[in-house]
Amino acid sequence: MLKMRKYDQYKQDKITAEQYQAFVEEVYIKKEQLEDKLKQLYEEQNAMKTSYKEAEHTHLLANSMLFRNSYDAEIISRFVKYIDVYSESEIEIVFNVDDVFFKKILDELE
Repeated sequence: MLKMRKYDQYKQDKITAEQYQAFVEEVYIKKEQLEDKLKQLYEEQNAMKTSYKEAEHTHLLANSMLFRNSYDAEIISRFVKYIDVYSESEIEIVFNVDDVFFKKILDELE
């Protein structure tokens, strides 16, 4: 609609051909920027869907093992990447699964 009004202004000699051409170029640049942003958002959406599916699978797996009386090395290795023992009261457990929500927050802070 705005493009038509600008064209009408050009036809009525209210703006010059250069002004109209500059307007058209600006519109195309904005359109390309919006298309790029839309593509980026679709890619982010697909990545989030994949992360969600992985988290959902891990959640189901964890729930299926929740009420076991014992855990063998195979089960533990599914969830735990490694354990560092620093002292009798200090340990660090690094899990195989990512916290997708925490990762999203960290990405946004960068």
